[in-house]
Amino acid sequence: MLKELTKRHKTAALFLIVSLGLFLRLHGLERVGFNDDEIHKLEAAHSYLRGDLLVNLEHPMLLKSLVTLSLATADLWNRGPGISHQISDEVTSDCKRCPLVP
Repeated sequence: MLKELTKRHKTAALFLIVSLGLFLRLHGLERVGFNDDEIHKLEAAHSYLRGDLLVNLEHPMLLKSLVTLSLATADLWNRGPGISHQISDEVTSDCKRCPLVP
């Protein structure tokens, strides 16, 4: 019984730590601006959405494609169910700080 109680406490503590870490990581992410390299990837991703794949050829296409997918998904959210809770480009495409985008 004591062993099972300890296992439940460990699971709850781990969940609490991960949840708190995720909250602290994502809270206020839109307040952080882009650095020079990130803005070029964002511009390339916006070009991909328009069908122009020849922008910013020096960076890997997979990364820019994932950012493009993230931007398109955020745009659907912003025009639909998230009309009152908009997702900014900083949150959507911040490759280095957001754990949801590799």
